[in-house]
Amino acid sequence: MQALPFSPSSVRPYTSRTYQVQTDTSTRVRDRTVSNSITTTLRQTHYGRTKHGTAAVFVELLDFQQTDQSPLAVLLKDLNPVNNQLLFEVSAYGDLLAIRNLEEVQEQWRGLRPHIVAKYGRTAEGRAFIEGFEQRLSSDSLLSSFLHKGAYGILFPGVFNPTGPAGAIRWGSSERLMSGFFGSIDLPLKMHTSLTPDSGEPGPSQLHVTGEINDSRFDASGFQALVKQAMDMINFQVVHHLDCREQYDLDNAGWLTAGQQELTFTVDNFYHQYTRHKLKLV
Repeated sequence: MQALPFSPSSVRPYTSRTYQVQTDTSTRVRDRTVSNSITTTLRQTHYGRTKHGTAAVFVELLDFQQTDQSPLAVLLKDLNPVNNQLLFEVSAYGDLLAIRNLEEVQEQWRGLRPHIVAKYGRTAEGRAFIEGFEQRLSSDSLLSSFLHKGAYGILFPGVFNPTGPAGAIRWGSSERLMSGFFGSIDLPLKMHTSLTPDSGEPGPSQLHVTGEINDSRFDASGFQALVKQAMDMINFQVVHHLDCREQYDLDNAGWLTAGQQELTFTVDNFYHQYTRHKLKLV
């Protein structure tokens, strides 16, 4: 794809809105549970549409607070300045297509790198993490770290355009891929979207979305092998369950005003993961 014909500094924005996203996560593996509560504040600015029908949306990370103070969680927070200003190209239905200011992102990293290396580069694990982070910044994989993940996942769920217009909704069935959901295993989902009210008349609306595992795309054998390896039991019966529910409120113009995502994934007698994102205007 070609670069956008403008940058945030060269044109006047159409509309900006600020959102706060409350994220609560809990992951239990056997008898060990790890939880985190994250509050993220983002400003989303719409800079118009290209001739191809895509939109330019500039997202600024204004604040980030979390309860988890483990070494990895603190490291990830320290890396936030690298990604605190992102210019996304977004499809008509809100899919993240590309990051269009990669040069600025990489420049942010060059400025932050000495501090990160001095603080975390003393161990082999820290150096390996930093090297992997640098590789993601110079490849297309950077975008995948925002697709259907965290605060960006509820802002851009891919079932409506968060900047309108009204009616830009992906009705009925659609697909979603949550990459690296369980180690190296992706989680492919079939989504179903309904609208209230469904009269087609102008006005505020509410989207209701449910999801189920897409068995035809899910690597069931690979997933079972990972679980059995983790359990150290070759005969362990891998039985998994998924509950995925989402809700989004849109105003008269089709802009997102509130939303909630809840996802629970369990493996009997082994694993339980719960994630909830709740978004509001501030």
